[in-house]
Amino acid sequence: MVKKIFTFVLFSCLSFGSVSLQHKDVRSIMNQLFLYHIEQKAMSKQLVVRALKNTIDLFDPQRLYLLQEEVNQILTITDDTVETILSDYKKDRFTYFEHVFTIFQNAVIRAKQIRQDFYFQEFGLKKIQSDPFYTFANSVQDLQVRIQQNISNFFSEKNLKPKSKQWQKNVRFYNRKYNDHEAAYFAQNDEDKDKKAHQFTFKLLKALSKSLDPHTLYFSPQEAKEMRAYLEKGCKGIGIVFIEDADGIKVQSLVKTGPAFKTRKIHEGDVLVKVNGKVVKESFNKAMRKIQKHDDHAILTFKRADGAYDVWIRKEKMEIKDSRVDIAYEHYKGGVIGKLKLHSFYESKQVSAYEDLKYALRELRKKGPLKGLVLDLRENPGGFLTQAVKVSGLFMKSGIVVICHYTDGDEKYLREIDGRSYYDGPLVILTSKFSASAAEIVAQCLQDYGVGIVVGDPETFGKATIQYQNITDENQHSYKVTIGRYYTVSGKSPQLEGVKSDIVVPSRFTQYPIGERYLQFALNGRNIKPHFEDSLSDIVPSSKKWFQLYYLPHLQKQNSQWTKMLPTLRKKSQERQKYDSEFQNYLHAISKKCQYHTDMQMEEASNIVKDMIQISNKH
Repeated sequence: MVKKIFTFVLFSCLSFGSVSLQHKDVRSIMNQLFLYHIEQKAMSKQLVVRALKNTIDLFDPQRLYLLQEEVNQILTITDDTVETILSDYKKDRFTYFEHVFTIFQNAVIRAKQIRQDFYFQEFGLKKIQSDPFYTFANSVQDLQVRIQQNISNFFSEKNLKPKSKQWQKNVRFYNRKYNDHEAAYFAQNDEDKDKKAHQFTFKLLKALSKSLDPHTLYFSPQEAKEMRAYLEKGCKGIGIVFIEDADGIKVQSLVKTGPAFKTRKIHEGDVLVKVNGKVVKESFNKAMRKIQKHDDHAILTFKRADGAYDVWIRKEKMEIKDSRVDIAYEHYKGGVIGKLKLHSFYESKQVSAYEDLKYALRELRKKGPLKGLVLDLRENPGGFLTQAVKVSGLFMKSGIVVICHYTDGDEKYLREIDGRSYYDGPLVILTSKFSASAAEIVAQCLQDYGVGIVVGDPETFGKATIQYQNITDENQHSYKVTIGRYYTVSGKSPQLEGVKSDIVVPSRFTQYPIGERYLQFALNGRNIKPHFEDSLSDIVPSSKKWFQLYYLPHLQKQNSQWTKMLPTLRKKSQERQKYDSEFQNYLHAISKKCQYHTDMQMEEASNIVKDMIQISNKH
């Protein structure tokens, strides 16, 4: 499963402002990360080697530039060389990394020549089915085949006639996408010393920060802006999602609450031709930066079939309503079975995952008695830890949700203290290999207490680490850093292993190597003792009486109702998966790595809820 690199989408929000990086910033920023990090506290030989690997992966993730012998040349270094790198690091010198960039430059020149030669050949445009490349090319000939295959796949999807006008436009588009990536590695040749230092230092900080673990990262202002909008489901901007193809930069969609939508002039598919009166000739990213340049407004010129038009747009704070909670239901025995898909665990002053789910539950009850519920956490990558606690609390009474172990040895218990659940009927938590972090907290917590059954891929992603981020505080330097591990009330940690499904219903991701265990430099997992009986050991004496009076009497007990049903529920589900012809067609499709027209995972999750209802009624 590979994401195509030719679709570039940007939600036009304001950046926090650019920052010019210098070599001296590296140690300063890394020292901040070392201060917070749960394990790594100083630059070391291990981190140097890791950073070199990351530098390679950041440059050549698709394995379309470097040869294996060049990779070996970079990574095969003596102890003396490592000591020199460490000594240079303390002096804000990065000579070896500059040498690596020179190797990258030569690789770019070679790849460009291979692409150029291939464009002028008479080649077939047949799509070549293949898995992504995980290893590097062993020879220039092997590299040529890879690049030619990549180009052929790109052009074959568009059914373009070689050498036609549209074909030539797509050649320029294809090159433009790679040129944006490649140009950064030639910045050290730039006469502008500040630009040269900035590009090199940014790439170096990316590699060094990620050497601590997979989730410690340094962000550019643009990346920080996008992350902030994702976490808070809101930002200040014009409210247009742009996409680029061979015909130019187009409007893919409009945010319904955004200022661009309110103009009633802009349509999906309109092509951006000018920004603030200047013709758009540069790359996609540069055009977006032009839009973001002015704090309060943008003047954009678009064209479509009936001509061109100008529009003045004032930038406003927007609430993003897409990708929050999807509500669906089906009628069943005089009531409804609800299906709530939570896309992430977001939180801001205006919106939160918790409030949206509460609202969704109220909406479902308006449709009829809520007989059962599927909480869909598939492809939910996580978000705010506080929201994971609150969302868990919707389905349980009082109790510990998660225990956090931090860098300084501090241990914190995060509790649900409401004392009431908003839904306590048949519940399936639907997961996949892409359910991660906060989604795993909710799935594991509800499984621990027995209030719901986890259904989906054999296990979830397996990320049970906690990150501190300064992105939402609008700092000059933005990063997130791993500061702790979390455990659910059973003492289990999903780290590396993931949350195990009670009933396996495979998703289309089942056969892919997806999960924390497959990431470089992932932290180890471990378990602790269970905490179902809350001792209140961390509660200060002045607050203990309140917890004893109003919290402890309402502790959520482990519910055995659904776990006792599991053998029967598993048997029924396995029989449906084995004998249902459509489910067999689905399994065949995903075994061939193909999409399927029906969401069979959700269908089976709904069937399991129905089984839970029927068995409950019998008893």
